[in-house]
Amino acid sequence: MFLSKLNPLTRGLGDKRLREDPLVRDDLRSGLWTEGRALRQSLLLYERATARLRRVPTPAPGTGVSHSNDDVGGNAGRFAAGAAGTSGYGTSSGNTPAAAQRRRHEAEDQATVKVARKLAHLYNEEARARLTGVKTPLAASDGHGGGTACVEEEVEGLLVEARRWMLLSGDHSNASRVLLNLSELHARRAEQMACAVATNGSGADEQAGTSCAGGAGESLQQGFFTEAQYALWLQVAECCDEAATLSEGQLGHREGAFAHLRVGVHLSVRVPTQAQLLNSKRQETLAELADRHFGKALRAFDELKDAREVAVCHFHMADLLLREQCMPGVASPARSRIIAALRHARRSGEYWELVGALQYAKDFIASHVRTARLLELQNRGNALIEALQHLSEREAVLIGLANGSNVETSVELFTLDGRGDSKRRLVVAVPAFRREMGRLCQAGLRQGEDVERLKAVYRRVLRNEPLALNGLPAG
Repeated sequence: MFLSKLNPLTRGLGDKRLREDPLVRDDLRSGLWTEGRALRQSLLLYERATARLRRVPTPAPGTGVSHSNDDVGGNAGRFAAGAAGTSGYGTSSGNTPAAAQRRRHEAEDQATVKVARKLAHLYNEEARARLTGVKTPLAASDGHGGGTACVEEEVEGLLVEARRWMLLSGDHSNASRVLLNLSELHARRAEQMACAVATNGSGADEQAGTSCAGGAGESLQQGFFTEAQYALWLQVAECCDEAATLSEGQLGHREGAFAHLRVGVHLSVRVPTQAQLLNSKRQETLAELADRHFGKALRAFDELKDAREVAVCHFHMADLLLREQCMPGVASPARSRIIAALRHARRSGEYWELVGALQYAKDFIASHVRTARLLELQNRGNALIEALQHLSEREAVLIGLANGSNVETSVELFTLDGRGDSKRRLVVAVPAFRREMGRLCQAGLRQGEDVERLKAVYRRVLRNEPLALNGLPAG
């Protein structure tokens, strides 16, 4: 192991000593580092040294020990206990042969566990070096660079080995960290499949900034989400769940929540153009799968007391119903679903207003635009007016905060009064709200209901004037 770390090709250390060493065979010198022979031989020796961890040891005479046949569950517990100074064997007093044998087993257990932990860390370090693009001896021996699918598969194998040896040595804390590295590897592979076609100009997911591709042919080039991608995201969540279990909730819980949120977003942005996963036998629609993952993320963030991410989950759960309505030939949603989506949208908007509507103006605006669109979906005669009223009230709140603040307002988010002095120009409208108000007015005029009132409202929208809906006469 020592020789494997003294790599003269990268550190300039030990060249002369190696050439003059008669113990190193001439035919192996050239490949000792460049072909990764030293590291592979070291790993092999470590595994031989820890072979007793992989088999059920014979109990000492008179101890009455019972072990599980599971390598990870049975032996790991006893060897971890031996490393901590407590043996899994029965107790006896005095200097009896049984006591001496027990002490010998304890010493062997401690040494074996140390070697197993070292082996686990070697596998983990090699995997991390591969992920960061460092050319390691094993990578050189395999003839691969970084960023290829073959290298990612090898990194996955290294991390799986690291996890196995850490569990065998009873190091559950570091095993959890390895699992998080493994989950990030799966997430990277899934994201690469999702983003590979972005350079081809696919516009299926421009709103979310992502698109998907892979080796499934023409359908992937159109931005569809496949069973293979979904399976990778499920592996991400499973690794995080296992890490949380091993670490008793100290690691992996937050990462697992983000995994469910990310896969939910990937699914939801494809709802308008795709009904089900491609090449899959699952019966659930993309909307059903997305709702399931958003729900898991919401519960996890709520347990973590992360109010910000809870608000993000509420936003996406409200937006999901609106995306479903963009599907061709879709029926009107049930009243219960509209009520549930409205609850999610309002909770998201309430959070951004609570923490600072002006500071998080984009999130505040987006949440209330979704609320207005959901109000429009209601099967009621005054649904449009109710949506307009909501946008008018939230715009007034945001304008009041902007005009009362000493912070310079963004021209991108606000419309400023050109008649004000050069030092302080007042905000008169929020363009995003005004565009949504104009769309609502046009939709109402096409329906031909309450035309005169909507015309008056539309004029005020275009002039950036306050709507004052309660002061307008009904049609």
